[in-house]
Amino acid sequence: MKWMYTSQRKEYANALTEVGKERTDVVVLDADLSSSTRTAEFAKNFPERFFNCGIAEQNMIGTAAGLAAAGKTVFASTFAAFATGRCWDQIRQAVAYSNLDVKIVATHAFAYLDYHNICFLLAFYLPLYPDYPLIFFYPFELHSLYQIIRFD
Repeated sequence: MKWMYTSQRKEYANALTEVGKERTDVVVLDADLSSSTRTAEFAKNFPERFFNCGIAEQNMIGTAAGLAAAGKTVFASTFAAFATGRCWDQIRQAVAYSNLDVKIVATHAFAYLDYHNICFLLAFYLPLYPDYPLIFFYPFELHSLYQIIRFD
């Protein structure tokens, strides 16, 4: 594979689609942001394994936990500010304490969206998760991104 400059969200979609072709246990959840997180590509290829949970990130994490408990490999995608701040209780109670395999993909982690005057900074929320059995990845190049998606 030749590496070139491209959007990590686009490559996230490509990696999810590749893994989805190889593994039928992979499911993707999104909080009504699939065009921004690029999970719409997975939805197009595997509509039976894609769940749009609407503007309800807490519900998405609870659903992800249930699917993981049933043996699915779950990727839950939304903006960083919502994935960490809004879902703290659900991540702690449903995912971390149960040690479930839920991959929470937080896009726009270091984004300033000028047209909305909104700043998303994922690092601001990380101190909320001090002692949970969670692993945080920050892929800054595409090879790492692919390896993280394939990590099992």
